[in-house]
Amino acid sequence: MARIPDQRPDQRAASFEMAAAHFRAGRMGKAESLFKALAAKNYRAGLCCHFLALIEQGRGRLRKALELYDRSVAADPSDASVYTNRGNLLVEMGEREAALASFDRAVTLRPDSAEALCNRGNVLQALGRPAEARAAYAEALRVRPDFAQAWDNQGNLLAAQGEELVALASFEKALELAPGNPMTHYNRANALQVLGRYAEALAGHDRALALRPDWDEALNNRANALRALNRDEAALVGYDRVLAVRADHAGARKNRAELNRTLRRHEAALADYDKVLAAHPADAEALAGRGNVLLDMGRLDEALAAFEAAIGLAAPDDTVHSVARYGRAMVRLLRHDFAGGWDDYEERWGYLAHMAAATPTGEFLHRPTPADVAGRDVVVLREQGIGDEVMFASALPDLLGDARHVTYAGDLRLVRLFQASLPGLVAVAEAGFDRSAHAGAAVLAVGSLGYLYRRAPEAFPGTPYLRPRDAVATSWAARLGERTGRLRIGLSWRGGIRQTRQTERSLTLDALRPVLALPGCEFVSLQYGEVADEVAGFPELRVFPRAEIDDFEDLAGLMLGLDLVVSVQNTNVHLAGALGVPCMALVPGNPEWRYGASDNSMPWYRSVRLFRQARGAGWDDAIAAVTADVVRRRDA
Repeated sequence: MARIPDQRPDQRAASFEMAAAHFRAGRMGKAESLFKALAAKNYRAGLCCHFLALIEQGRGRLRKALELYDRSVAADPSDASVYTNRGNLLVEMGEREAALASFDRAVTLRPDSAEALCNRGNVLQALGRPAEARAAYAEALRVRPDFAQAWDNQGNLLAAQGEELVALASFEKALELAPGNPMTHYNRANALQVLGRYAEALAGHDRALALRPDWDEALNNRANALRALNRDEAALVGYDRVLAVRADHAGARKNRAELNRTLRRHEAALADYDKVLAAHPADAEALAGRGNVLLDMGRLDEALAAFEAAIGLAAPDDTVHSVARYGRAMVRLLRHDFAGGWDDYEERWGYLAHMAAATPTGEFLHRPTPADVAGRDVVVLREQGIGDEVMFASALPDLLGDARHVTYAGDLRLVRLFQASLPGLVAVAEAGFDRSAHAGAAVLAVGSLGYLYRRAPEAFPGTPYLRPRDAVATSWAARLGERTGRLRIGLSWRGGIRQTRQTERSLTLDALRPVLALPGCEFVSLQYGEVADEVAGFPELRVFPRAEIDDFEDLAGLMLGLDLVVSVQNTNVHLAGALGVPCMALVPGNPEWRYGASDNSMPWYRSVRLFRQARGAGWDDAIAAVTADVVRRRDA
């Protein structure tokens, strides 16, 4: 807020006092006439021009206001408040360097001006000079410890620097001093949101909105907090409320589109992205989001066009660019364009949604070449899920042939199996792995082995590459018992988590009754996680304690004792393929990229056959096809 110049009582200047009274009462026309007349007579011209500048600034006539501030400075260059208000005007005009110079002059004239110091900090922050901004806020608060706005602004700076916990303390001090400021409640809620304290963030947004009910940004971030709390329907209502207040709020519309995509409401998501793009055709984020929806819908040509448009618009260091490159990778890999697909897949590190799953930390090679690993010590780090580790491990034999020494740091459950299967590999658990002990080694993320060794369909050998120790396999064969002539089938019916479309790719055991009802077969559960409640009504399904198959060498030993695996899209498909065990994989209509867009086979594994759900249909036809194929195998 602009600072009104101090009154300087002068009994000979009744007209000046009257002008000032009109100004404070909001009667700007009368105040303007009197100040102009006084300035023309050179009576307190600096102060009169200051008032006139404030009047013009309030009307939005910024250039005229700047001219009047300059006249005020020329008449009285010692008034710090003129420089403060002039700096505020220059900020409003987007002239930050000039604004900084004006605030600097104000502080020189009046070092104890907390307002000038605080505003100077705001400009320094906007100019990308956070250390100086921090010092300016600290000085403003030293001069005036009860300056709530300075505490609030300091909190924003700290949050922008990734110091959300310290920022919270600053916001809380601001609220102690000015509990009725909705902006501070909003800023505090945003910091809580970044810290993952979503319930507290939601309460903070509610407090901000109690003070300012139709605030679109607070409404939008409130809906984001609801979404983070998995309160999806409430979040949708929240985004609707934003758009009711401000129909052109592109951020809320994109957020609603992304949530509808998560909820598999693709037509609604597409409609929102189309509305955004109708108003903002060059919105790269909306183009990339639209591409992801089209990808989910199987409209690959349109998805590819959307991703390429986004890539053309977004700066290479923009997260949107990485999102679009990753999306294009999915299209290319689905179509077995491995060279282009892996090249785009290397952009996954800039894709925050992807990074949130599980990724290596620290420095590692991007787009590795044979020269990067030839004859060298190499460390390979896990990423994403355990199924990805199993799948990309198919390239570890290639790497072992090129490198001098390879250490794999991955999921503890894979250590025994990898160590037993891959001579020359040192497999260790990622937890507690000391990278400093491998100074000078080339470091790869396991997902980059595709870029290095699987750049064409013929580069996939498809042969088994994992094998438990003979003693483990023999032990499990004994536990399974003698063969009775019945087909021994392992079943797995659940896969993924909420973020990886668990509902879409999973079944119930009841849905698999056509298979379970087949005579001449025996069934073993391969399902990971807790299954006791699910299997209670299926006495024909043999279940081993979770602790006995949680390690993948044990699970592999069990799997080698089976004739066939029937599984939904999950890690068991990859393990069966890696072992060479025949596997029937039930793949949803919107498959993961590794399963390809069509065909009934995967380049990764020769022993896996795919049974695809028709897009938009249920599972009945795919399960019927699996059942018929099991019968053929049983009767062969």
